[in-house]
Amino acid sequence: MMARHSPSLLLWIAILATTLASAGCGGGDASKEIETLQSWRATIDLAAEARLHGWVTPRYADQLRDKGRKALSQGDELTSSDQVTPAERDSLSIAGAGLRAALARLDRTGP
Repeated sequence: MMARHSPSLLLWIAILATTLASAGCGGGDASKEIETLQSWRATIDLAAEARLHGWVTPRYADQLRDKGRKALSQGDELTSSDQVTPAERDSLSIAGAGLRAALARLDRTGP
């Protein structure tokens, strides 16, 4: 018989996996940066949902928010550089907008 895990444990595992996966991404390569921004959007979305249910502490949510904002800043820097093509710039902008929206949702979950 399989043990049943609580939703909060499964959420923690999902957030940890997403965070670890995104930790190695980034740099100057546009496709990696797009993946990083998308990964952070998913992580921040999970954190916002978890905050609403009380499954994560405000401190943990703040830490994720700070790291998400750092990733967004790096993405914005690459987007405004001349190192990307117009198509990459569009994709970076879309990924950045998604992360901005997720960060705004997390901000609305409270202190």
